[in-house]
Amino acid sequence: MAFSAIEPAPPAQMPTSRRALLMGMVALPLAACPAPVPAAGAAPAVSDPEWDRLYAAYRAAQVEEVERLAVFAPLDDAWGPGSALCEPEPTRPTIAPYDMSLPIGEAIAVAAGPDWEARWEAYEADKAAWKARDDAAYAAHVGDTGDRYEAACDACSAAVTALMGHPVATLSALAEKAELILTRYGDTVDGDDAKTLIADIRRLAAGEA
Repeated sequence: MAFSAIEPAPPAQMPTSRRALLMGMVALPLAACPAPVPAAGAAPAVSDPEWDRLYAAYRAAQVEEVERLAVFAPLDDAWGPGSALCEPEPTRPTIAPYDMSLPIGEAIAVAAGPDWEARWEAYEADKAAWKARDDAAYAAHVGDTGDRYEAACDACSAAVTALMGHPVATLSALAEKAELILTRYGDTVDGDDAKTLIADIRRLAAGEA
């Protein structure tokens, strides 16, 4: 069944690339592109305490998001059609093959049989009852892990929004912002172009550090 508490799309329906990225994340964004060594005789660094605060808040929120997903995802993945944990969904009623020698309306009526409407109504009632049981069993299975993951996603998104909305004062902060865009939205950003841009910014930032 689908997790329905959040989002654009429920956690279980998250695009595979994004979910795999979070599950496989063992380092935070800057680990992939470390800051350059300050150039000899470079000018004193320009500080941006507010950026540093917002970036630290984002990194903490990102860690929380990954940790919460690591707890929720295995439980969610274990649930679904074919799982021993789940009661099988009621089977839709079937009809006989059409007799194509008959007019189409008569062929459908004959194939469905006189009790088709009653059988379909019984199926819908059975499915509704099954869905209620399945929802309750799923909720008991995952507990509050889905809600905790949802809250972590919301917190991380809020941290990203705050960070991206902050006008950076240094090239190093600009590089971090570009890295953040590549890390969070890499599936919609040209990775090679973004990495080239980050390298250019880092090279310029070496002179200000």
